[in-house]
Formats: sequence, C-alpha cells, structure tokens
Amino acid sequence: MITQIIHYFGLVHGLYDIVCALSLLDLIPLPQVPHLLMLHDQGTERFRRFFAYWIFTYGLMRIHGSMRAYSYFIEALWVAHETWVHRSVRRVWGTYVVVVCCVLGCLTL
Repeated sequence: MITQIIHYFGLVHGLYDIVCALSLLDLIPLPQVPHLLMLHDQGTERFRRFFAYWIFTYGLMRIHGSMRAYSYFIEALWVAHETWVHRSVRRVWGTYVVVVCCVLGCLTL
C-alpha cells in the first residue's frame, strides 16, 4: 500500500515538474511557476530556458520509476550547492527542498 502511494506521488510530482517546465518555456500558460520563487535572481531568458530543461529532465526521471530516487538526490545536491555556496536560493526554500528531496529519495530507493 505505502509503496503504491510513493509510486503515484513520484509520478504526479514528475508530471507537475514537466508542466512547470513547459510553463517556463512559455508553451503553456501558468500565472507563476513556484520553482522561480525560491531564487533571489530569476535570471535572464536563457537561464529560465536552461532551468526549464533541467526541471523537465528530472520530471521525466520521476515518471520513470527506476530513476526517481536519483532525481531527488540530484535536486538536493544542486539546491544545497546553490543555497549554501552561491547563496542564489533563498535559505528557507533551499533548506526545505533539500530536506524534502532527501526524504523522498530515501523513500523511493
């Protein structure tokens, strides 16, 4: 039962990431993409596109169950680096994302 819940959560989370990425690429309209809210500087148009491609990629990894845990650990490492080394991610958001990604990564192993 819990395994199925985790599986479906990962699937929905992957679909959510893909929708957010498509919105960042202006392919579908969404008023605001939460991924950008955690950044101090939302960057150039090129940055937004590359950020969208990255979000799209780990969204695909989350849909494909065997790659899901790795996508969470990769996201945790990236956000931790950007939060504590470069200080480009708001500390509260960054800490939250790192903790949640580590928990989800461990649950999906």
